[in-house]
Amino acid sequence: MERPLDVVFHNTDPSVAMETKIRQHVDKLAARHPHLIGCRVSIEALHNQHRTGDVFDVHIVLSLPGRDLAVFRAPHHTKDRLAHPDVHASLREAFRTAERQFSSHKDKPG
Repeated sequence: MERPLDVVFHNTDPSVAMETKIRQHVDKLAARHPHLIGCRVSIEALHNQHRTGDVFDVHIVLSLPGRDLAVFRAPHHTKDRLAHPDVHASLREAFRTAERQFSSHKDKPG
């Protein structure tokens, strides 16, 4: 990648372990997609989640030559919030979505 990985934490303490996990996901994407020139990952803990526990939104912006692909992973339904309340599950799902978007973008002409 031409630009360094940018990782941001909102409403939660930064985590070296989480940043390491993010770096592993990004390295895997960069190995499969050499035209990836930059990546920004934002982890945000949602407020007032006393019933469901900690719920996290994950935003990923993948920079390609001439274009950015944005991925947003947030549980929108109550049962989703209960099914995946931890940041690791949200992160995994966001990077799975990013991989699908890359594949879809790669298959498009032009």
